[in-house]
Amino acid sequence: MSVLRLALIAIALVAVAAPSVSVQAQSGNAEARAHFDEANRHFARARRLRGARRTRALEEALGEYMATLAIVRSRNALFNTALVLEQLERPTEAFGLVREYLAIQGLTDQERADGEARMAELRAKVAVIAVESTPAGAQVYVDRRDLAARGRTPIEVAVEPGDHTVYLVLPHHETFEGEVAAAPGERAEVRATLAAEPVAVTLEVMAPAETPLTLDGEPAEAGTVRLAPGLHVARLVPPRGTPVERRFEVRPGEPMRVRLELSSTAVAVQTGALRVTSNVAAQVFVDDAPIGEGQEVDAELSSGSHVVEVRVADRDPLRRMVRIEPGATAELQATFEEETRPLGVLPHIALGVTVAGLGATVGLGIRALNLNDDNEAACNAAGGPIVAPETCRRLAGEVEDANRATDIVLGVTGALAITTLILYLVNRPSADADLLQVNVDRSGAGVRFGRRF
Repeated sequence: MSVLRLALIAIALVAVAAPSVSVQAQSGNAEARAHFDEANRHFARARRLRGARRTRALEEALGEYMATLAIVRSRNALFNTALVLEQLERPTEAFGLVREYLAIQGLTDQERADGEARMAELRAKVAVIAVESTPAGAQVYVDRRDLAARGRTPIEVAVEPGDHTVYLVLPHHETFEGEVAAAPGERAEVRATLAAEPVAVTLEVMAPAETPLTLDGEPAEAGTVRLAPGLHVARLVPPRGTPVERRFEVRPGEPMRVRLELSSTAVAVQTGALRVTSNVAAQVFVDDAPIGEGQEVDAELSSGSHVVEVRVADRDPLRRMVRIEPGATAELQATFEEETRPLGVLPHIALGVTVAGLGATVGLGIRALNLNDDNEAACNAAGGPIVAPETCRRLAGEVEDANRATDIVLGVTGALAITTLILYLVNRPSADADLLQVNVDRSGAGVRFGRRF
């Protein structure tokens, strides 16, 4: 068989050993591809070796895979690197890579099942610490703060058995430090609530000196105060007229100014109502201040123009300038359309066919290798042929046929792989435009307008 065919079959064998390797878009970086191909070559060679030679081949593969990950952290390289580490009896490091692999969006059901199977095997070999924090997103350090963080909460970290110190670090929050004992094959848990540091808020009051000011229902004075992150309400309460109220949200580590203004000749402030409804749970902001969340939010606002923003996670916010009329109710209806994919499950079907082609290529390649070995042993032995010439001709023909079948199936599988990649690139999510429309109703009269974003 040709050297090129042997190399292609070796790569296919690595693909079978690591079922997570699927046709996917690569970064196109030639250096990363060269490292990855070289790692596959060493990995395939290690499968045929034993003892110290096998260990050296695995270490060479590991070096090339790590060079690949330094450029692009692809699912292929992550999974294969974890396999090599596991075979080098370094399960603690392998655990972290499999965890990162399982966090990749877009894994197929089979890929995820393969990753979870690897994770289950690793759990029996390592001690695991599960770390959660409120709020989430804290950096996790184990034993030493001067080393790189192990990730962000929530997270599972594989460690050596024994006692460990866990540190949780989140900007503008108090650092958590806790002790935990980890045992092989077991899962120890660490849960922590991180207290946010108070934030400087400056209250600017433009009103007669005798006008009472309250903050969260308690008497307050103008100037700088330190408040816990969260929602707060400041109110000016004049002897006559309607109070001036400002709702604001304090975010960790973000000092802010809150301005309340009341003319010394103020009369009762006229107000109107705002009602926001959404087909999904959403956060509603008025003039950048939160007024509530859910599928229906009501608020009383001073008359005049206000900027209303409706937010849903992972979608662009909808914004509208709304004018509140005295005694009127402005109703906003937000509709967020579901995302769809134009090709549906077709790319997944193509991927399954491609994987089946890979399996067929491996099977045919192995059969061709076996036939070639039989032919060499029977017809090209050192002492001369041990079978009749007719048998040698028949064996040679079978080897040629097996090689041809392998080449054909390999070519078809390559074409399927390219087609699958194109299908995945074309099958991008799409959605109808989101809609935000307003209805202003006052005394039975109304005006209705809408705009698609």
